[in-house]
Amino acid sequence: MITCTPRADSVQRMNEFFDALKDKLLMLPGVLTYVAQDAVVDEITANFDDESLQGVKWIELADRTIAERIALGFPGEHPILYRTGALFMSLTTDAVVERTENGQGDAHLAMGTNDERFEELQTGGGRPKLPPRPMVPDNRFSKIILCTTIEEQCVRLIEGQMREVMHA
Repeated sequence: MITCTPRADSVQRMNEFFDALKDKLLMLPGVLTYVAQDAVVDEITANFDDESLQGVKWIELADRTIAERIALGFPGEHPILYRTGALFMSLTTDAVVERTENGQGDAHLAMGTNDERFEELQTGGGRPKLPPRPMVPDNRFSKIILCTTIEEQCVRLIEGQMREVMHA
């Protein structure tokens, strides 16, 4: 049997690594709020840019709507759902963000908009001539994106800490 005994300097460096990592992990919930927010904003931005959600294209605008847009001085058919930019901004830059914790280590991030047109445009509002043009993914898809993004950030955090210790 071979027994390995770490040198004192190795033990010290490992202790420094874990102390620094612990400090960074304590900051993680706040950092992840911003990471999650950025991931959601990136997804919404991509949806507006691609005029789709999860690869499903939005239904084209009706001829009547295109004519109305042109008469009002906006571009014709594209970009869909983007005249003044107010709706887009309300979902991204000006989004209503609420972060809550349940005391058991679980955090909830809710992002929303105060734009009253959002739900009607997102779902079609039950109006036969207004097709739904979903801008925001459902919670299941959002959780997958956020978990992947958060996992990537955690790996970067740990790898960065390891590099700091290795080069110290």
